[in-house]
Amino acid sequence: MGFFKILLIDSSVDLSTINENLTEDSLFEEKWILTYESIIHGWLSPIGPNPLEVNEYFKILKDNNIKFYDETIIAKPLAIRGLEGELSEEKPPVEVPPVEVPPVEVPPVEVPPVEVPPEEEYYEEPQEEEYSDEEDSSYY
Repeated sequence: MGFFKILLIDSSVDLSTINENLTEDSLFEEKWILTYESIIHGWLSPIGPNPLEVNEYFKILKDNNIKFYDETIIAKPLAIRGLEGELSEEKPPVEVPPVEVPPVEVPPVEVPPVEVPPEEEYYEEPQEEEYSDEEDSSYY
């Protein structure tokens, strides 16, 4: 199977979970390119209906044989002039000199006390207002 050869995956790896996820919904997720290319190249087969046949937009791409991955292109390693030995992902630690920060004095802030009046002073029971059609006729 081309998928195993290209991705250097051991043929004993179980891909059934990936096959189950080759759905129309997966064409609109981050893994859309995996779904599209694996079906176009025949690396994997969807368990249900082929999402590239079901979705009208991806069907156009499939019918026009649009591919984003070209199996014939092989990346060549680049040599960097003046670099000897193997590249390492490790970066040396960066030493940062200590910075002395002077203490800052914040003057105390006095907050005056808030006086809250007793409940009966600020709460009034709502009173019903009487309306008359004659009084409000100017609004109509």
